[in-house]
Amino acid sequence: MFGNPQQLGAWFEIGLIVGAFISGALIAWFPKLQKKKKHNKIGIRFETLHTRIHEELTQLRVKCDCARTWCASFHNGESFFDGTPIRKWSITHESVHLGVRNSVEETQSIMASRFPELIQVLQEQQGQTKLYETAQLSDTNSLKAYMQSRNVTGFMLTPIMDTKGITLFGFICCEWSSLTHLDKIDAEREWQIIESLKESRNVIQGLQINGKE
Repeated sequence: MFGNPQQLGAWFEIGLIVGAFISGALIAWFPKLQKKKKHNKIGIRFETLHTRIHEELTQLRVKCDCARTWCASFHNGESFFDGTPIRKWSITHESVHLGVRNSVEETQSIMASRFPELIQVLQEQQGQTKLYETAQLSDTNSLKAYMQSRNVTGFMLTPIMDTKGITLFGFICCEWSSLTHLDKIDAEREWQIIESLKESRNVIQGLQINGKE
């Protein structure tokens, strides 16, 4: 069958064509496979990161016996007429007690300038955290109306900073919606809640920083 040199040449050419076709297919397929693996890896990492943050918020809510815990991030969105970026914040993760409504969807791209007291509290409380009773806030405090609209009777805030502790890029909030629960929080209990909040803040802060690397 292969005794004829012409036949051998023909089969050799066919082999070259088939080999070139297979090589071309492999060259085209291999990068797609690598890209798919990379995409799957990023997807798994993304899912793991945000699941872990949600779990941390849930654990914090249970420890603090509060109605809602959430994490927000500052970001820029659009610009003023002079080109100055508009700083906003949005809730990125939230854990709520059974029967308490979620607020993630309605708390997106909130202008930071609407709540100057919020920024002030976060800047002042980088070294300390305390419980705020909504009813005790002044009527001119923008946080009072905001918290009342969410049926919040008391809350705690703690900032999320960058690795150097200089730039404020988010915060965590614990909210209570029952005066009965607030009445149970004495000085010792408040200290325990603050420690739990700080621990969760450190975990979430680490997760967010590592997730951006």
